[in-house]
Amino acid sequence: MKYSDLIDWDDLEGSLTDCLGSKRLGWIDLALPRLEQIKREAATPDDLPKSISMKEKFGEICIYRGPCSEADSRTLEFLAQESAFTCEACGNAARKQVIAAFLVTVCAECYHARFPGKRVTQQPVQRYDIASRHPHLVSDTCLTLVPAVGPGWHSLIFRGFNRMAGQVMKSGGDVSVEIVDVKEKFGALNLSIRRSTPEIDRIAEEMIREASLTCTRCGYFGQRARGKREHQGLCVVCDHTPLDYEASQSRNSTPLPSTEELLVDQLGPDIAEIAGEMRDWHPLAVLDFILAPDPAEHGRSVVNLVRDGDTAALARILAHLRR
Repeated sequence: MKYSDLIDWDDLEGSLTDCLGSKRLGWIDLALPRLEQIKREAATPDDLPKSISMKEKFGEICIYRGPCSEADSRTLEFLAQESAFTCEACGNAARKQVIAAFLVTVCAECYHARFPGKRVTQQPVQRYDIASRHPHLVSDTCLTLVPAVGPGWHSLIFRGFNRMAGQVMKSGGDVSVEIVDVKEKFGALNLSIRRSTPEIDRIAEEMIREASLTCTRCGYFGQRARGKREHQGLCVVCDHTPLDYEASQSRNSTPLPSTEELLVDQLGPDIAEIAGEMRDWHPLAVLDFILAPDPAEHGRSVVNLVRDGDTAALARILAHLRR
């Protein structure tokens, strides 16, 4: 470690600037009075902490030090903890943000000033197609499922889906998940999941909680506007900025067979007789309507029953239709 990397007790402000960087004025103003307090309370220069250096690490101040008193140690530890909730640029209250895989602690205003492109990030919707990225998380008949959310939530949504996919892969087929729809409603993340497990439910709840603190437009975490416009789910900066992108629309494409022959081909011979008896309504729509009030089949569709080989449930449906 070079001498210039250490805190100089005769030039605290200058050495802090050398250690933390001139752009981190918020942290310099945070650390300076703490170090001045340690200096005032030291009886002699020999009582000052030895070999102190400060660096940014994981979005907060990391302090390296030599021997020091217990009181000075507590002061330095408190300084490091406080920096995790202080904007490094201006000193306002802030939360850690993930920017290009790096942790940066900045307030909403400094976030937009430093990363102006984050507010307008909008990728082609095909990039966010869940059915294509994680086909084992949707129904076998689902061709396309694009979340109807702002660009600020795309990252947290797919972090959650990656974790769900990991659970399915580790289970070796024992965990079955079927995501039906993903959308934003009144500033909250709305996840519709037909089949799930306690572990998948826990991941979904964490996604919803994180979204409740994340701006739907720019992705800033930890500060959303309150008041009449709270339902829009925007940070304090985006709340006063005109909308500059077109929100993606939900694209949940789950085609139903259009003919009796296609229906039989997809669902198997067990319901060929049922398909032949339906005339006024689409066979799958009628069968799913019959399943809905049955507690034993709650949340399942006819496609699920055939895929799972549940001939007993199919027989109950056939008996119901022939009453």
